[in-house]
Amino acid sequence: MTTGNIAELIAVIATGGSPAQAAQASDMSLRTVQRRLQEPEVALAVEEARMDLTWQALGELTKLRTLVFGRLRQVLSESDETAHVLKAADMVLRHAAAAHVARLSEDVLALEYQVSALREHLQDRPKEAL
Repeated sequence: MTTGNIAELIAVIATGGSPAQAAQASDMSLRTVQRRLQEPEVALAVEEARMDLTWQALGELTKLRTLVFGRLRQVLSESDETAHVLKAADMVLRHAAAAHVARLSEDVLALEYQVSALREHLQDRPKEAL
């Protein structure tokens, strides 16, 4: 039986930690962490945690977007400081791209769930039916 904290393992890996760091944080051996990361449920939980972090970051970027638009309006109305205008525009466009990537990541996660469910369904079927 595996002891340790699977939630801690997921949190460390989702935030970019190494398997060795996850092993230490979750009170598991490195081999156990590596094995658990191969389990579909754990892999999906890591992806869900990454998506949650992405959405949190996008929430912060959305707040910044409002500030950028306000500052952009101010710069455009006060002077023609091209460098500042371009920097603000670049930031807004990067935010839009990040939102698009997050939506695509969510679609990929949904597809991974479907593939996982299909695999489970196929594993439950008798071999003769295949």
